[in-house]
Amino acid sequence: MSNRTKPNLFDPIERPAHGAPSSTFTMEFGPLPQRDFHSAMFPPPCAACQFPLPFRLLLNDAALLRVPIAGCPTALLIREVRQEAFDKRMVIAKTDGMDLMRDRGGVIRYSDVEIQFPYSVIRDEAVAKLVGFEVRAEPQPLTVDWLDSLHPDIEKISIFVVNRLLRAYRLLSGEHYVRPVTLSDVFYMQTGWLVPHLQNPFKTAVGAPHQAITLQAHPFSESFHEELARWVVRERDVPIWIELVHDARDYLEVGRFRHVVIDMRTALEVYIDQTLLACFKQRDLSPVVVATLLRLPKRIARSVVSAEDAIRWARINDKLKYGIKEALGIQLARRKVWNTWLAVKEMREGSVHYGEDVSEDEARTCLETIETLMNLIHEASSPVSAALTG
Repeated sequence: MSNRTKPNLFDPIERPAHGAPSSTFTMEFGPLPQRDFHSAMFPPPCAACQFPLPFRLLLNDAALLRVPIAGCPTALLIREVRQEAFDKRMVIAKTDGMDLMRDRGGVIRYSDVEIQFPYSVIRDEAVAKLVGFEVRAEPQPLTVDWLDSLHPDIEKISIFVVNRLLRAYRLLSGEHYVRPVTLSDVFYMQTGWLVPHLQNPFKTAVGAPHQAITLQAHPFSESFHEELARWVVRERDVPIWIELVHDARDYLEVGRFRHVVIDMRTALEVYIDQTLLACFKQRDLSPVVVATLLRLPKRIARSVVSAEDAIRWARINDKLKYGIKEALGIQLARRKVWNTWLAVKEMREGSVHYGEDVSEDEARTCLETIETLMNLIHEASSPVSAALTG
């Protein structure tokens, strides 16, 4: 059954609409919260990057640390900032000598970081491989346009340096909520070069990725309100495998790539298991038959006492290849997505069992591949998801 006849399992019933052809809009900006950089700690051109962390670090104000990457020098300066205005949703109006126990959002105070390093760091192949950028051929002499083109590399190196510090701080302090950050955590960033007499050496970025300022969104339609009311009045719970897919999408957006792989694999397993169990119960298959269909080894099959047992013990590939074919009549192993799934499966094993890193491209591939598998099962009329898009 094609997507034209059965809706995509993960498509919303309505998406936000921003603005309209006749809409008007205004915005006023105050002065940019530009902070003065420390004097250059390396010979020119000296790269520099500054941004606020979401939380505070209990370090001396203006603490300076050396954080090398692949033997290359970088300097990290940390300054404390105390909030002068508080969120109007809070009852706090002023504090003196007080903190929140775990101030994850920097409500009362946060730390501001400044990273500096010499130009040679961007030219180092070992640094580029470790951080994740490409060393490109450079012009001679160096031009302002060339230096401007390196702002994304400065950002990547700076985030890497800060996260190396944060991981060590988290370990030594036990403050578990102090976590590594991604660009999605940074709403205001300055990057550029500390070069004497250079005009406009810095790029200022306001708005984290996926948080760009846009036209105001309208309320959803009346039909959306009606569907929402039907969901809640019936006390319907959202299936956990749907929750996990949405969590994974969020993790991908904010750069938590390992979590994407873990949650998507869990979502797939839960969805498959519930689908197989519902189909086999409809046909009243015995535990022995289910164990046989799922290719369980004989020593395990002998101890199976229920269909749930057999499904729990079966390997995921056997459930996808043999179980789904028996339950819904589709052969996933013959679909184009199968080879990609095998690669995604290996990626998950490496990240979970061996702590291997997961790149953004790998996480995106994992999400898209597993969504495709789940949609194929849904399109074949899985009884556990039919009601969601009906």
